[in-house]
Amino acid sequence: MKPGKQLAAGLALAVLSLAGLTVPLAAQVRLPAVIGDHMVVQQDKPVTIWGWAGKNEPVTVSFNGQEKKAVADGAGKWRVAFDPIKAGGVPLELTVLGAKGPAIVVRDILVGEVWLASGQSNMEWAMSWLPNPVPEILRADHPGLRLFLVPKRTAAEPREDVEAQWKVCAPDAVRPF
Repeated sequence: MKPGKQLAAGLALAVLSLAGLTVPLAAQVRLPAVIGDHMVVQQDKPVTIWGWAGKNEPVTVSFNGQEKKAVADGAGKWRVAFDPIKAGGVPLELTVLGAKGPAIVVRDILVGEVWLASGQSNMEWAMSWLPNPVPEILRADHPGLRLFLVPKRTAAEPREDVEAQWKVCAPDAVRPF
C-alpha cells in the first residue's frame, strides 16, 4: 500500500474508532417525568429516586442534606432511597450527577401528602368547564397543592415513563381559558 493510502486508511480507522467512543459518552443521566420541578414526596416515608444512565455509570444524588450513590445496571437503570422527611419546611432541591453530562437539578420539591386518584370521568373535571370559570380559577391560589396528571395512552406493555409534568395550583400557573 502506498504511504498516502496508508495515512488515509489510518486516519479513517482513527475517526471510526473515535466515533465508536462517542456513543457511550453520549449517554446522560435522566429522570422519569414524575421526578421533576414542583413534585411532592410523601412525608415520613423513604424517598426513592430512580432513573437511567449509561451502562455501569456511577450516579450521585443529593437531597435534603443527604447524598446517595448508585451504579447503573447493565440496562442503564439505577435507584437510591433517602431517609424519611417530615412534612413542611422550605421547598427542597434534588441534584443528580452522573459521570457524563451536566448535573440535573430538580427544584421546588415539597414534602407532604401524596394522593393517587383514579376513577370515572368526574375525577378529571376541569375548572374551565364551570359556567363562569375565570373568577374561580383566579381564586384557586394554593401553591402548596400540586397535580401530576398522567395522560391516557394505550400501550401493549407497561411503560417506564410518561409525558407529563407537575403543575402548581396557582392562577399564574394554570391557564385553561
